[in-house]
Amino acid sequence: MRAIIIGGGSCNKNLKEYILPGDFIVCADSGYDHAKSLGLVPALVIGDMDSIVSTVQSGPEIITAPVQKDETDSMLCVDILAERGFDNILFFGAMGGRSDHSFANITLLLYAAKKGVHLEIVHETSHMFVIDKKAEISGNTGDTFSLFALGGDASGITTTGLFYPLADETLFADNPRGVSNELVENKATVSVKNGYLLAIHIKGGETNEQY
Repeated sequence: MRAIIIGGGSCNKNLKEYILPGDFIVCADSGYDHAKSLGLVPALVIGDMDSIVSTVQSGPEIITAPVQKDETDSMLCVDILAERGFDNILFFGAMGGRSDHSFANITLLLYAAKKGVHLEIVHETSHMFVIDKKAEISGNTGDTFSLFALGGDASGITTTGLFYPLADETLFADNPRGVSNELVENKATVSVKNGYLLAIHIKGGETNEQY
């Protein structure tokens, strides 16, 4: 089952184009302000409500968390969605705000992967997700595609469809070697034997003015 998380960071103006019938929409705190401005009615609002501006209208389920807690509002969203059986989540509004919040949300990609949940951050034209075994990436020739070892070194990496191929190689957590690769076909594949990879797919390539 698929869910949509809307956070309080910079939110895609075309967010509604991603939503499919049956998607379960969740707002993390001030993500509700984004949803309201886009005319979206979430099924669930989660958070300590310390940054939300709008008054939550009747309808959504509300789970209120204490301000002083160990988990971020976004992490609570991932936990609750995983508990409810959602294994595919698109996360909007994860980036573009405070830099520490943006980094925290990137670490959630690994947190979710270890729970068996595919979490994907969508920010402007970039899609960020974790690969722990293998993945097929659909895009266009010229799209930028970067790979980074996340949570430790990653080994046994093999790719196809990229300008700089890898053949049973290792990416190290302290070396950004995998940045700014490029799709040379409309589909690329990535497999990794040990460890986790952070994949960042920038549609339109690095010449995109937003980057």
